[in-house]
Amino acid sequence: MIKKVFIDGEEGTTGLQIYERLEKHPNIEVIKIDPNKRKNLLEKKEMMKKADLVFLCLPDVASREAVSIGEELEEDCPIFIDASTAHRTSTMWSYGLPELSDEYRNNINKSNLIAVPGCYATGSNLIIFPLTKTGLISCSHQFIIQAVSGFSGGGKNLIEYQNNELTKEIILNDAKKEKKINKNIENKEIVKLIYVENKILNIIVK
Repeated sequence: MIKKVFIDGEEGTTGLQIYERLEKHPNIEVIKIDPNKRKNLLEKKEMMKKADLVFLCLPDVASREAVSIGEELEEDCPIFIDASTAHRTSTMWSYGLPELSDEYRNNINKSNLIAVPGCYATGSNLIIFPLTKTGLISCSHQFIIQAVSGFSGGGKNLIEYQNNELTKEIILNDAKKEKKINKNIENKEIVKLIYVENKILNIIVK
């Protein structure tokens, strides 16, 4: 049976990569919104009505807005997989890291709301979670997570900083603020999953 998938935010980096992976799948039809109407909420709602599953590749505010639109469809509401940071620590959403345990895998299989985990949190949780779960390391242990990213990991502000000599100081300050926000979100992801009492996540952008 062919499943219909709508990628909300297909024009972005994440959306494009998802599209590349799905477009040739024999059991998936990727349905596309008119590019000129991609921010039109009524048009989005119509796309969601047709879709079995929606990928959200949007900023946090837009992602929450998209979910609200989908919920108005009630029984026709599609499955949501959210790549933003908006729902990663919500108890209403399944955390999309099935490798953690059978429990997480089963929750994802049954869920209509799935949050894609952050990259730093994924690397940290896959290492720390099994160690604390089996009691090999106490949750009160002082974990220090040293994470290094390429400059593209700092988002569009840091990419622009690398390519624009004239506005480097202003853009760098904005990029640092954005990175600090993302760091705090991923810290919350780690704490939620592992219940660690002490942890330091230090992100260095190169």
